[in-house]
Amino acid sequence: MQNKENEDIIYLMDENGNEEGFEIIATLTVRNKDYVILFPLEGEDDAAYIFRIDRDDNEEDVLIPVEDDNEFKDVQKEYERLLQNEEE
Repeated sequence: MQNKENEDIIYLMDENGNEEGFEIIATLTVRNKDYVILFPLEGEDDAAYIFRIDRDDNEEDVLIPVEDDNEFKDVQKEYERLLQNEEE
């Protein structure tokens, strides 16, 4: 995970070793775990991605894709709740 200049933009390496830029849409905590929601800067895909923020052996943050459906839904619901609270 690399951050260049803008705090709301991070760059991640894809499975082919290509660097991709993402905007940080939100960070939130659900059930004592931290998550980040990212939106790609380029491409035609308009879907956001949810990653869990974990620590590696060096105590550095690493992003783990959320693959469990229940975990994904829990984070999605919390994000929607936060959006609704902001609108009110």
